[in-house]
Amino acid sequence: MVKLAIRVALASLCLLGIPASGQAAANPLLGRWQAEPGGVVDAAGRDACAAVPELDFSPTSQTMITAATKFRPMGKITTRAKYLVAGPKVYVSSTDGFAGAPMYTMLSASELRDNTDCKYRRP
Repeated sequence: MVKLAIRVALASLCLLGIPASGQAAANPLLGRWQAEPGGVVDAAGRDACAAVPELDFSPTSQTMITAATKFRPMGKITTRAKYLVAGPKVYVSSTDGFAGAPMYTMLSASELRDNTDCKYRRP
């Protein structure tokens, strides 16, 4: 059963055009991502995805660029990160476990969707 799960995970990565060896290849989330305009609309009619217009993932950290509002300037939040790659899904945690961790789904090697349905592309 475990061998089957590993084969399915590797096959998923190959279908996405993502090589299955090495640190960067094993984690397709690494790198810089920009939000696609026209994402999820909140109750006030605003593009909810515009609040975090850019993401950047390194092997040990994640950085979120937050959009400026009339009450605060543009921000940059960096936290340590651990990753769990499960097929096209990548979980990111800043704690020891992955329960409730944010999840990103790789739609292709250059496009992903977060757990709030916002889409991001590589610049």
